[in-house]
Amino acid sequence: MDKILHFQSDYWHYHRNEFANNVYEVLVSGVCSALILKGPQRSGKTTFILNDLEPFVKKRSHGAVYANFAKDSSPVAVLWNVLVDHYEAIHEQDEDVKLDFARRPKIMRR
Repeated sequence: MDKILHFQSDYWHYHRNEFANNVYEVLVSGVCSALILKGPQRSGKTTFILNDLEPFVKKRSHGAVYANFAKDSSPVAVLWNVLVDHYEAIHEQDEDVKLDFARRPKIMRR
């Protein structure tokens, strides 16, 4: 399982605050509940999510998770592991949050 990468602020990074705001507004309006960015490699998708969108939504008390489906053949396993890591991190911050992952599904690889 890959650890979530947190990019340090880069001097050359062009912040796309207006785009982050537009994406946020669409997500909270209820039009959709998830976001998938698709495009050629090295075009700034991950950088946008981690450096612009994630901090933007967290400042507004929303959670954000990042899953890289390109590195694993099982998208279900990738998503499950990212969500478990996210909720375990929440539990570490607030022990009153009760999480039960005892019935973690077994993900079979092809």
